This record gives sequence, structure tokens and C-alpha cells, in this order.
Amino acid sequence: MDRLVSRVIQLDPQDVMFDALMGDLYYDRAKYKECVLHVLKNKPIVFSDVVLKKCMNCLEALGQHTASVAMHQITVGDDPSSGGFDKKVFNNVNHLNGLQDEWLPYFWDMCYVELLIHVAHQRGEVEKERMLLSHLQRNEMNMNNSAALRKQFTESLKEEFIEKLYLRLLIL
Repeated sequence: MDRLVSRVIQLDPQDVMFDALMGDLYYDRAKYKECVLHVLKNKPIVFSDVVLKKCMNCLEALGQHTASVAMHQITVGDDPSSGGFDKKVFNNVNHLNGLQDEWLPYFWDMCYVELLIHVAHQRGEVEKERMLLSHLQRNEMNMNNSAALRKQFTESLKEEFIEKLYLRLLIL
């Protein structure tokens, strides 16, 4: 089956559906890096919650806990009641490997930023706390900005995050 899907992807590399299918096959075989790479390959910004949850599980398995939390923001989207915090994910960030600097600029949801500041403070990670506070003070993070401007900023951060995550996993 792997060879068949790989061949179809070679014949039609623009078809995102086959990359998602290949990602599912890798996920079922616990090949987490390959799974996420196939899902993110074409930099899709609109994900289903099922695909996002698989990607977050893969990132957790790869030790990329902060990236998993950043991705969790996408599941919440415009409706905070649809996602909410995943306590397990935040516990992993707090207790396993702390906050990874490279992912901190990709938080746009104020609730997440505030919680990460709290985690950094509790862990005594002063530099990361400063980094998050500096990020929080960016003009683009101002909640008084128009909805259109906030949406544009959020989409921009999502795209940057997805691209950086893809490139980071390529060298992992």
C-alpha cells in the first residue's frame, strides 16, 4: 500500500489528499516524523481537528512539546469553546523539556501566551519569560486591533509556524 500511495504522489505531487493518506499510514506505523512531514508538505493552513490531533501526538512523541502546544492553537481557531487547553500537553511542556525558544514567537492566542509566561516563571526561566513578555507587547498582539488585522496576523503566524516546523522536522 505504501508503494502504491508513494507512486500516486510521484505522479500527482499537487494532490494534498494523497499526502494526508500517506501521513495516516505513517501514523499507524508509529513513524511520527514522516507522518507530520507528509501532512505539512504542502503547507495547508486549513486542517481538520483529526489531522491536527494526530500531528500533535506525533510532535509529543518526537519531544517537540512546545510545537505541539503551538499547533493546538489552530484547533481552537476562532471558537475558543471548540478546543480549550489540553492539560496533558501543557504538563508535558512544564515537566518534560520546558519551553523550546524556537516556538515561542508562534503563539498568538493570549490565553496560551499567559499560560506559557506562568510556566516560564514557575520554572525560573527568566529569559523565556522576558521573551514571551516582549512578544506579548508587539503591536500585532494588541486585542484592540481590528478583527481583520488580528486575523491577518494570526494567519501569517500560522503559515510561518507550519513552514518552520516542516523545515525543523526535515533536519531532526
